[in-house]
Amino acid sequence: MDGNAEADRAQRAGGRRLLLAFLIAPLVPPVVAAVLVFAGGMLFSDPKDTGTPVGIVLLPVLLLTVGGVISYLVAGLVWWPVVWLLRERGAFHWRALQFAGFLMACGLTALLSLVIYAITAPPRPPVRQLLVPSLWEAGLIITCTMVAVQVFWWIAREPPSAHE
Repeated sequence: MDGNAEADRAQRAGGRRLLLAFLIAPLVPPVVAAVLVFAGGMLFSDPKDTGTPVGIVLLPVLLLTVGGVISYLVAGLVWWPVVWLLRERGAFHWRALQFAGFLMACGLTALLSLVIYAITAPPRPPVRQLLVPSLWEAGLIITCTMVAVQVFWWIAREPPSAHE
């Protein structure tokens, strides 16, 4: 009976850690993106441009607000099933989560690039002219997603036991 109660307690603690990870980790990508965009704007902006200060502040605020909502939607619609599947298959470990996070980030980057290309007003530029901005987006999305996956893992993983 004692071992059964201990297993139940460990399972509840794992569920609480997983819930906490799902509450905290989706905040990471918009925060990291806002900080990187703000820092990049401060470093690479033209001081003579009068619209630059507004853009340097407005884009990070937009990333935090709209990006936060989008991040929670992606976590609920994409990441939750991935984590559930990995846990069901007994493959909930660091390497599997990192690989799944990388694939998710690549998919999100491709989707965003396609949406941006589709909503660009005609005449659309050739695809190769959109390559450099797409690579910048990919770098930002993949970086932010991988940081969020790492934070998720730090929170959701089972802590090492005292007996090890």
